[in-house]
Amino acid sequence: MFHSESAFTSLSKDTTLAVTTGDSSSNLIAEGMGTVNLLRNNQILKLPNSLFVPKLNCNLISLLKIFYKELIINQDDDSFTLTAEGKEILQGKTENNLMKVDYHLPTANKVITKESPWHERLGHAGRSVIKSMGLPPSNDSCKICTLNKIHQLPFKDNFEHADLPLDCVHVDLVGPISPPSISGFWYFLTIIDQATSYKIVHLLKNKLDTFSHFTIIKKMMETQQDRSVKKLMSNQGREFLNSYFKQLANECRFVHVFSPEYTPEHNGFAKRAN
Repeated sequence: MFHSESAFTSLSKDTTLAVTTGDSSSNLIAEGMGTVNLLRNNQILKLPNSLFVPKLNCNLISLLKIFYKELIINQDDDSFTLTAEGKEILQGKTENNLMKVDYHLPTANKVITKESPWHERLGHAGRSVIKSMGLPPSNDSCKICTLNKIHQLPFKDNFEHADLPLDCVHVDLVGPISPPSISGFWYFLTIIDQATSYKIVHLLKNKLDTFSHFTIIKKMMETQQDRSVKKLMSNQGREFLNSYFKQLANECRFVHVFSPEYTPEHNGFAKRAN
């Protein structure tokens, strides 16, 4: 029985059982079973079916479990030697009628780890890759993998299409573009009438000029069509979602509709025009 998980070269935690020692008052639980290799004089003694008991004060080795066909115990004062099949396997000292084995664990022990860190380190590798590494399986789900496997449903165009000019006008701002134009313009404003698909593009040097350019284009369109804009559709960019556009909508009595975030399909007329 061993109290350190690092002592095991292989360990299965499927086994759980109660352990009884000389101290009857202690309730010890073995939380796994595996193989431990002991190194002595450059020779390895393999101890299969060893129990992992975390609350054990010291490691215990049963002679009954390591009996060979021929096991010889040589004792000299306070020291002893165990020989099996003509080879010395263990030695140590006797103290309080107990044999204290002199050994150490090999440095090339198997690292006991969980699946999740290696799953992330290997670029979110699949379960088959993790299994081939000999790591214990885990039922924990990876949030990143789950999110990346989500598929967005196809967008269905259920808008009520405008029949007359200026019944619905779409607007969008693009930029900053790099490099800028020869004249120093960094942005362009696209306005498209849904009914006629008529497009107007204005170049802007500053994002703050969006409102002033829109009002100019709006007046021009309303003058030519002898009609007023009834609905304006845009995204929720700060160049559109502000007090200036809100006041203009109240004064001119048109509806300003904003597309939801991260759904450019709702303002598809302007996006396709870009």
